[in-house]
Amino acid sequence: MQIINIQEAVLGISLEQESKLLTWLMQRHCHRVGAPMYIPSPPSDYPTMGAVEEWWRGKLATGDLLPGRGWITPVVTHDMAVDYTKALGLDSLNFRGNAISLGYCLAQLVPGLAVITATAGRAVGGRARFYRFPALATCRANFEAVYGPQLWREE
Repeated sequence: MQIINIQEAVLGISLEQESKLLTWLMQRHCHRVGAPMYIPSPPSDYPTMGAVEEWWRGKLATGDLLPGRGWITPVVTHDMAVDYTKALGLDSLNFRGNAISLGYCLAQLVPGLAVITATAGRAVGGRARFYRFPALATCRANFEAVYGPQLWREE
């Protein structure tokens, strides 16, 4: 019984010849065929935005810290964390971790952000933590300083 190399039987060339042919084709013609697999984006002076930055940009664009409430500060940290978790589609089982992550991100995105603790009354459960945000115009100016000019909703 004779063993037949299917490559040679079908194409009439050996694997070594095929390899040489493919190498020659790639060297001579691949730069002419279609677009490159990776197209670099044009250089930018501003960093790209991740999901958290896009979420914060949406808050600045609408002027609502929480849906439908406007730029009313201070805001209960728990309420912001719930909104953040829902908006980004994060796992609600890791809510405490998401809330901590939000705090770190807001500290980077919002210069002048203050976290305060206030007594909310015994009926509510004692103390609560709040974010006190700077004015909307200040937050937008800080964001634009890092991420470049933005189109905001006119007041």
